[in-house]
Amino acid sequence: MQVSDLYAMQWNPVASAADFSPRENPDYLVYALEQRLGVKKQSIAADIQGELHKLMWAYLLIRNFPIFWFSAPAMLKGWIDRVLVSGVCFVAWHVPYINARGAAGFSAGVCAAAARAGE
Repeated sequence: MQVSDLYAMQWNPVASAADFSPRENPDYLVYALEQRLGVKKQSIAADIQGELHKLMWAYLLIRNFPIFWFSAPAMLKGWIDRVLVSGVCFVAWHVPYINARGAAGFSAGVCAAAARAGE
């Protein structure tokens, strides 16, 4: 098992041009295109590459987080935007990524907890 504690890692949740060096087009940023090219050329930021390596290693991904207004917290949303690389984790035609194990698609579950005031 591998764990990524985004707060302990001081993860940068902001997707930016600094995620790629050098860029294919330095005058205009198309993030998804730069992601694909960055992975191919191994010019993607080291923190993204490290997390992508963990993701490709994994057979199952569990994301444990509180729900904020029916969405993930900003830190996790930033991880999703930066690590789920276009062309590796998904393609533009919305076809599920098929990994080396031949597994296609995704499974999801929800674990919820509630407490009364004072407990």
